[in-house]
Amino acid sequence: MKLSEVRKMINESTNKRILSQTKSQPIQLTFNNVNIKTDKEEFLVKGVSGTVKPGKLIALLGPSGCGKTTLMNTITGLLDENLTGDG
Repeated sequence: MKLSEVRKMINESTNKRILSQTKSQPIQLTFNNVNIKTDKEEFLVKGVSGTVKPGKLIALLGPSGCGKTTLMNTITGLLDENLTGDG
């Protein structure tokens, strides 16, 4: 089995599990003044705020290395170390 097939199976399984657990009202996700630092106190993400409304698709754009993946990992709860923010 190819790695891409394994990833697809994992993603499909995860998506089904998540969807089965989210039979509640749609939510709005708001994040304010998110700051993420390295252990050396260097900012990976600084002062980022935003809102994701229910049912809306968003695109996060920026140059390589600007913190897009770090921000998404933080918002989704995959990364919570060295995080500060308001609210």
